Amino acid sequence: MIDSAPDGYLMEHQALAVLAAYGLPVPASRLCLNADEAAAFADEVGYPAVLRVVSPQIVHKWDVGGVVLNLPDAQAVRRAYDDMLHRIARRLPDADIRGVLVRREIPSGYELILGAKRDAVFGPTLMFGLGGIYVELFADVTFGLAPIGCAGASRMVQQVKAHRLLEGARGGPAADVPGIIDCLMRVGQLVSDFERIAELDVNPLIAGPAATGNAVADVRIRLGSLAAQV
Repeated sequence: MIDSAPDGYLMEHQALAVLAAYGLPVPASRLCLNADEAAAFADEVGYPAVLRVVSPQIVHKWDVGGVVLNLPDAQAVRRAYDDMLHRIARRLPDADIRGVLVRREIPSGYELILGAKRDAVFGPTLMFGLGGIYVELFADVTFGLAPIGCAGASRMVQQVKAHRLLEGARGGPAADVPGIIDCLMRVGQLVSDFERIAELDVNPLIAGPAATGNAVADVRIRLGSLAAQV
């Protein structure tokens, strides 16, 4: 998939497939081409359901109304599917809509970011910290070199101020920290194996308690040409 893709961002269903191939916790999802197909898959995986538009021209889905959350049943999924496509057609009439990604809504948890970028000097570097809206607000992130082992990934998790939250500070629920460390290692291996991956952001990774585990809520993978990176 990576070798055959053009430069630029992989579409979301492709990026999720890449992460799943490397063993990251990617919830079951499907690229659906019409409202009935979306409702049928939502019936299969359960509710509440989430819809996310898939288009090579749309990287920031929230900005164009390309994400709908908390859909309780098949009727709501069908209505939201059609409404989303009409809304986007008005805002971006030239966008190439490939379909809508459907999945079950991920239970709430700590929002984390796992990032990677290919540096001209150091090669693939990793970033870890609080994700979602907190990335820019608190800038509580740390960095490491890829690939990374268990000890190095553990240090990255412990170096952010938010690690106390993940361990259950003030009586809060502890997150699946070993699972977070495992995700960092897998992302590090992925970007080390494929030199075309110029940037990768899992944001957010929803970190739940050990009984629930972690789940990839959103991912972006940008590919570059090997010639441009030499």
